[in-house]
Amino acid sequence: MHLRSYFPAIDKAFENGSMLVTIHYAQDIQENRDIKFDQMPTNLERHTPIGYFYIDHDYDIDALLSKIFYTFQGEIWSPNGEAHDTIRMAHNVWHTSMSIGDVVEIGGIAYACCWKGWKKMRK
Repeated sequence: MHLRSYFPAIDKAFENGSMLVTIHYAQDIQENRDIKFDQMPTNLERHTPIGYFYIDHDYDIDALLSKIFYTFQGEIWSPNGEAHDTIRMAHNVWHTSMSIGDVVEIGGIAYACCWKGWKKMRK
C-alpha cells in the first residue's frame, strides 16, 4: 500500500522523490520487547510490510530514521485510527506505533529499530 496516498502526516513529513522506503512491522511485538541489541532481527522473515512511500535521495540516515520513527507513532500518522484497517490487513501485526524490532528499508538497505537507535541489517 502506498502510504503517502492515505496518510497526510507522511505526505507532510517527507519530501517526495524516487527513493523507496518500505515499513515492515514485526509480527510478534510482545516477543520483541525483551530482545537485546545484539539479538535484533537479521532478516525480514517474521515481519510484514505494512506499506511504502518514496522520499528524496538527499538525506542524513540517522536524522531520517529518527523522523520515520517519530512519524510512525500512532498518534502522529493515525490520530483518529486511520491506520486501523491497514494494520488489520497485515498478517499477525497488532501495533500501530513503530516499536523495537520493526524494520525500515530504505533503498534496499534494512534497519532494525532497537532500544537505542537503529541497527543496519546484513543481507
